[in-house]
Amino acid sequence: MNPTPLPRTRRRGQHPARAVLTVLAVVALVAVAGCGSGTAPVPHGAVYAALGDSESAGAGIAPIADSGCLRSKRNYPSLVQRTLHYSSFEDVSCSGAMTTNLLRPQLTQGSTNDPQLDALGSRTKLVTLTIGLNDDKLAYGLLAACVPAAQPTPLCAPVLQATTAQVDQQLSKAAVRVRDTLRAIRKAAPHARVVLVGYPRYLPDSGSCPDRYSVVAAMEPRLRSALRVVNQKWKAAAAAAGADYVDTYAMSKGHDVCSADPWVNGSQEQPGRAVALHPFEAFHEAVAKKIVTLLKQG
Repeated sequence: MNPTPLPRTRRRGQHPARAVLTVLAVVALVAVAGCGSGTAPVPHGAVYAALGDSESAGAGIAPIADSGCLRSKRNYPSLVQRTLHYSSFEDVSCSGAMTTNLLRPQLTQGSTNDPQLDALGSRTKLVTLTIGLNDDKLAYGLLAACVPAAQPTPLCAPVLQATTAQVDQQLSKAAVRVRDTLRAIRKAAPHARVVLVGYPRYLPDSGSCPDRYSVVAAMEPRLRSALRVVNQKWKAAAAAAGADYVDTYAMSKGHDVCSADPWVNGSQEQPGRAVALHPFEAFHEAVAKKIVTLLKQG
């Protein structure tokens, strides 16, 4: 329904000719302003924008920059920025983020993290992120549902009953969302180089360490296989979207939970070092070095 038109009125005491002159002056000013703005939009967005989930955020690594997102000041985006010194840097990575949170706000502990794509623009030259495994609670199903081994969660049984084909189908759907996310980043930041960072390995190729990572034994081969497949599919998604990929599964060989030099935490939180089942600072240092090397290679 169209709104009812209001009757035309003129302010008391205003001369008609003077009103016309005023309108013409305003039109002239708008025209002059339009000549300058028609050439190019004002650049916006951070020059380096860091997006992603808890793997990007460095969940639990002290010092914490944002308690709602558990974002660390020592995560790999911050370490990249300290090395390359971009003129502006915005880290909006947030624990628990899903691919949908690039387009819509994320409710956190006591606050809201704005849509992550809001950090991007025509001025953005670099975007880094790790994303995808929080979709459909994939990370929880793979890493935490069957923990601890003596008393796993109710979700453990259906996770173990899922066939390899079913797991592969779920991961394939997630990889498509990751690909689409990368394409959305390309549109929001057309001049940026985009670097997708994968997920690390948690268990060695054989054996386990229940004292560090107490997981149901039947879940161990599934976790190894799934994380290997995740990185293969995420790498393909990055290639399809024209993004670079950092294969942290390959990088973290010899740095699993059970190793002498672990890059990832086991099933118990270590305050200040990492929340349970998340990377330590050593992982973020290695990833930052890899990204810097990648960027310097051109």
